[in-house]
Amino acid sequence: MSDATPDIQFQAPLGTGQHAVQPGETTDSLAETYGHFWKTIWTHPDNAVLVSARNDRNVLLQGDQVFIPDKRPKSESRPTDLIHRFVRKGVPARIKLRALAPDGTPLTNCDYILRVGTRRYEGKSDADGIIDQSVAPSAQTGQFTVYPAQEDMPKELHWSLTIGSLQPVDTVLGIQARLQNLGYDPGALDGQLGPATRKAIGYFRLRNNLPDGTAADQQFVDALEKQHGS
Repeated sequence: MSDATPDIQFQAPLGTGQHAVQPGETTDSLAETYGHFWKTIWTHPDNAVLVSARNDRNVLLQGDQVFIPDKRPKSESRPTDLIHRFVRKGVPARIKLRALAPDGTPLTNCDYILRVGTRRYEGKSDADGIIDQSVAPSAQTGQFTVYPAQEDMPKELHWSLTIGSLQPVDTVLGIQARLQNLGYDPGALDGQLGPATRKAIGYFRLRNNLPDGTAADQQFVDALEKQHGS
């Protein structure tokens, strides 16, 4: 294979805020931790550089520096002789998953069960194999089971989920995790473009009609992000 096209320039941590992103943290989970609506953090001017580089508020790079503004008091006038319910904005958060068969085709209109913590959710995947479910912003792990409708598929497919751990697609860890989620074997998720990861990139390029090679170039990254769904 020839690699005349160079790899993309991989992202490093960005931002100047006081909170350094830790593994598993997202803007939604930070909003839950600090008592904010997620837009209060994500749209703050001091996070503008970070927002411009990260397409998804919940796909942050470990080490990104997020500015967390101080909380502002808010008053609401209500009659004192009644019971009132107040709901904080931004709770719950949402998780989006795409169920794929081993050959990469979407598992469409399939029953699923999603377990997150003590909660159990049921439904059907859409025409693209996607499920979109409300969950607690602090959720970090889960179990996802799909029941394929296709006769040539197993009766059940299971995935263990690590929620909020996905790194941006323009990082090596982000590439490795997406390749693994799509059924390719990048080897250890170590942030290194070693032989196993290069081999997985080559297979992905071959199966998706990209130019021959093992480079993590922009064309590859765009195709990987599109197929993965994030």
